[in-house]
Amino acid sequence: MNKKLVVKGHIKGLKKGTLYLQKMNDTALVSIDSMSVYGDGNFTLTDNVDSPVMYYLTFDGNATDKRILFFGNQGTISENIRDEQRKIIKYNQLVANMTILHNVEAMTGVLKQLQNEGHLIDEEILAGLAPYRTEHINRYGDYILNLEQKIRPLNYKVKIEKKA
Repeated sequence: MNKKLVVKGHIKGLKKGTLYLQKMNDTALVSIDSMSVYGDGNFTLTDNVDSPVMYYLTFDGNATDKRILFFGNQGTISENIRDEQRKIIKYNQLVANMTILHNVEAMTGVLKQLQNEGHLIDEEILAGLAPYRTEHINRYGDYILNLEQKIRPLNYKVKIEKKA
């Protein structure tokens, strides 16, 4: 069942330009909603959501920050306290980066296993992979952190065969 996400705000100093609400669709960034801003910097953008999704607000205009990354879910997002917005943005960037790191590490492990089984890994296979997948992330789950657990070394080396 789709629920509505509403993103409202004001961009100080944005006099003229276009604001886009975007999200990843497989490996492409897709515009979901947009609006032209003339004069006051106020905006309202919407989308239908089933579960939390990583969104981007992208500016095409005179703003200094051209893209903001955030998690969106049903309801209205209208936080206008600059320091709080910065905290949310930094947290969301950290979560997105950790998701990508986790996915790259997991995909590399699968690719190495396939190579060990004798499968050829070439550029064509890699072209269909993207490190930003979020379907398997339970944003509201319970997570147990074992700070005593040793972290295994990361090894991203996979031999990629070039087609002749």
